[in-house]
Amino acid sequence: MSSSESESSEPSQDKTTSCSEEEENFKSRARRNIVNKSGEPEEQDIKEKGFEVKVKEFKGKEEEKEEENVDEETMRQRALNLIMKLGYPCANRSHKWHTNHTTTKKFFSKDKIIQVVQSNINDFRKMLEWNLEQNLMFFRIGSDFVPFATHEWMRDLEPWTWQDHFKADFATIGKFIHMHKMRISMHPDHFVLINSPKQNIVDTSFAELNYHADLFNLMGLDSTNKFQIHVGGVYGNKPEAILRFVENYKKLPDRVKKHLVIENDDKSYSLDECMQIVSMCDK
Repeated sequence: MSSSESESSEPSQDKTTSCSEEEENFKSRARRNIVNKSGEPEEQDIKEKGFEVKVKEFKGKEEEKEEENVDEETMRQRALNLIMKLGYPCANRSHKWHTNHTTTKKFFSKDKIIQVVQSNINDFRKMLEWNLEQNLMFFRIGSDFVPFATHEWMRDLEPWTWQDHFKADFATIGKFIHMHKMRISMHPDHFVLINSPKQNIVDTSFAELNYHADLFNLMGLDSTNKFQIHVGGVYGNKPEAILRFVENYKKLPDRVKKHLVIENDDKSYSLDECMQIVSMCDK
């Protein structure tokens, strides 16, 4: 099972944007000024998918003048973003970009997965570029970025894997995020319940969390980037449910644990209870 199974409709008009020009535009935005000890700009080589871009970056007079005339409100927003990175989740409604392009069982195939994931990558790039222009330095990726990522059907496509196919794309995006000090998060779906008394649900939850870790690792994101889950159900006995969460958390691989956080909810687990669980997990 994967998060994509909860989607009820096929995005029939979803088309992959062709990418060589878009990749070049995206890479150009990923460049930063590099200055050596003598104060002279150096060349930065960016190599992705057989492309080699050699860039010498100089700050032009027009850009300097524009920086001098930045208004007070913009400066205040920039300063605030150094303290707290502000942003939004999953979709840019102004431009109709999002990271939840998906498919259904009826249309499942390797070609369809490639098409859909490429659409998500293209929109993700556009949103990151737009966010940078607006000083929005936080973004939450939709969990359906790779439909059926943990489903057995995906294993039937091996030795082909989505991780290998899109490795270069995610690496390029990760460089952009790192260079601009953006923060990325994800929120695994409600069926991720590591404190469930049913082992099959725990196993499915572990697979989903590993999929989220795959996305973060492919982008080279460090532990400041998080995916958050709720503690889960009470199942008629909250103390036992909490102990089960702690026991199962400790079985997770480090690649998941370094990104995983829990959040309180309005029904089962308060903020104080979440803090208590965190303390128990750290012991």
